Amino acid sequence: MVLSVSENAGNAMLDAITRLMDNGHIEILSGADALIATLHLSSPAAQTATDGEIELNPIRPGIAVTGGQAATARVVGAAGAEVFLCDVGDMSSDAVIKLSTTQIRQGEPVRIHSFVLSMP
Repeated sequence: MVLSVSENAGNAMLDAITRLMDNGHIEILSGADALIATLHLSSPAAQTATDGEIELNPIRPGIAVTGGQAATARVVGAAGAEVFLCDVGDMSSDAVIKLSTTQIRQGEPVRIHSFVLSMP
């Protein structure tokens, strides 16, 4: 079964996700789900969705609390509830979150320069 939503519906869904992410954070995790770093989201987390897409406002960098190979990310709202889980890859990957390298050493800064979500 395939679900196709209108652009207006897609924008509304993205705006709802944005509200859930406001003042939340992104946890960068290893393949074994160990926390590597936490990065903090803005409020609002993104501007209003346009053309089926949102670009997150600046994300505050984090410092790696442990080293490891970044594999997934958990986006968590301000109240502590998971909003979504996504993959992490390097800049040549098709991952949702792209880092300059996925091999992170303890004590290194971890940054996401740009994060765009779109509705298919």
